[in-house]
Amino acid sequence: MKIKRNMRRNRRKKRRWENRIKRRRRNNKKRKRWKKRRRRRIKNRRRRKRTNRIKKRSSKRRNRMKQEH
Repeated sequence: MKIKRNMRRNRRKKRRWENRIKRRRRNNKKRKRWKKRRRRRIKNRRRRKRTNRIKKRSSKRRNRMKQEH
């Protein structure tokens, strides 16, 4: 009897373990998606800053041109 009970318990443990692995995989997919989104957001921020710098520079150039003329 004891052996049978243990077998049952082991089967349950195994199932739990498999479920945990499945859950992890699912979570990992979600995590990856989030990482990608985060990266995109950061890229967007960087791009915005860069465009601002370019705009400022261009305005300086324009002013110089005006003074020369």
